[in-house]
Order: sequence, then C-alpha cells, then structure tokens
Amino acid sequence: MQYDTPCDVIGDGIEQLDRRGMAAIESGDVDEFYRYLDETDNTICGRHPISILMQVGDLMRRERKEGAMHYHSTTAWLLTH
Repeated sequence: MQYDTPCDVIGDGIEQLDRRGMAAIESGDVDEFYRYLDETDNTICGRHPISILMQVGDLMRRERKEGAMHYHSTTAWLLTH
C-alpha cells in the first residue's frame, strides 16, 4: 500500500493532536479535557486516571474558594468519643 502523505506530515499531525491534549490537561479544566477527547476521538493512555486527578484538583480548588477545607485531628476526635 502506498501513501500520498509523507511520514513527517503525519507525524506533525500526531504531534499537534498530542500537544492539544497536553494543553487541555495542563489547563486543569476537566471539561476542556473531555471536549478534547470527544472532538478528536484521540486515545490517550492513562486518560481515566488523568481525568480523576483533574476532577480531584477541581474539587480541591472549589473547596478552597468556598472555605470548605477544615482542620481535623484524630487526637481531638479520640478525646471526644
């Protein structure tokens, strides 16, 4: 089978696709990452754990903004129970 497109052009396309995925991950915006996956149908090895980490990061940022982070001590709990 012959291809009309040189390998370096295909490689460039793959690199651009991968860099878009990396930018979506680096943005920290899990919705942007999901949009990228939906739009490109690209398969990223580790996409499920990556999206979980992004969701945890998003949750932590929201809790920090809302002041929902609280300090708890096991010792204090043990003394009251």
